[in-house]
Amino acid sequence: MCYVYTVITEEITTTKLPELDCDVGPPTSRVNCGFVNMKPEDCYERGCCWDSSVRGVPWCFYGKYKINTVDILTLMIVHH
Repeated sequence: MCYVYTVITEEITTTKLPELDCDVGPPTSRVNCGFVNMKPEDCYERGCCWDSSVRGVPWCFYGKYKINTVDILTLMIVHH
């Protein structure tokens, strides 16, 4: 008997950025991503989160990225 194993692997990639999660816990844990007198549009252009509802903490701050698993398709074909 002779077996030939062929493995075909295709990796699916994307240029889309991961979804941003702006729930970083208490507002006091925010890490500043902006500057004084920054506008929300400027903040979003930096890829950051904006929330001006709490005084005394950064309004433009770094969020967390939700990483989605990239599926890898592997086919195993057995010929005999």
